[in-house]
Amino acid sequence: MVQDILGPASPGAQGGAAPAGGADDEAATALQGRIEMQRRRVTKDGRVKLKLTLLGAVVDKCGICLSQFKDRDEAMLGPKCQHAYHDRCLRRWLAMNRTCPICREALSLGEE
Repeated sequence: MVQDILGPASPGAQGGAAPAGGADDEAATALQGRIEMQRRRVTKDGRVKLKLTLLGAVVDKCGICLSQFKDRDEAMLGPKCQHAYHDRCLRRWLAMNRTCPICREALSLGEE
């Protein structure tokens, strides 16, 4: 049997990823901040490379619209999963769903 090889199933293993905080109905509050440029460099072939961060986490693209973040954009970060989104994109997503669009971790805006 599979359980003899792998061991018993964990409580959150059947329905996807369960929140790491314990209860399934507890949604972590998304952290809000501004994108900050940490470093800018020009490559030999003339392209500009930026290192952008949001609340200390390195970010590149919005996980919903997939467009590149720009310096000083308003953005939100999942506190547990560290997935980054534009503020407007995540607000629209959370109006219909209560999970992170990438990992399905329970997520809220904390305004309820």
